[in-house]
Amino acid sequence: MNAETNPALMNTRDLLAEVSARVLPDGLSIEQVDIEDLREQDVNPRSQDSQMFDQLVSNIKKMSALESVPLCAKVDGKMEIISGHHRIRAARNAGVTKILVLVYDGIERESVVAKQLAHNTIQGKDDPEL
Repeated sequence: MNAETNPALMNTRDLLAEVSARVLPDGLSIEQVDIEDLREQDVNPRSQDSQMFDQLVSNIKKMSALESVPLCAKVDGKMEIISGHHRIRAARNAGVTKILVLVYDGIERESVVAKQLAHNTIQGKDDPEL
């Protein structure tokens, strides 16, 4: 039995590449990364007050992981955050060292900025009845 016939024998990188190839469009993949290798954008149009951020850190500490996957891009050999700046900062504060991210590979700087703005402006609103 080998890694091709038994997923338990695959390493994490190979397994995530296999899953990505099966379920995601070309140019997009799921990767496990060292959180310190992620670069924030110079400008983030979203803000979060300290009480919300502290609650996010607390939630992540309880799970020792993120419960949603940030969106990143490989640009000039570096991994840049598109969406998930606060989650990644909170994970760092919570002591998490590796996370899963959704990654665009080979997109231009303009596309990174456009996607960041789109992710920060498209949002729902709370249902007052709930």
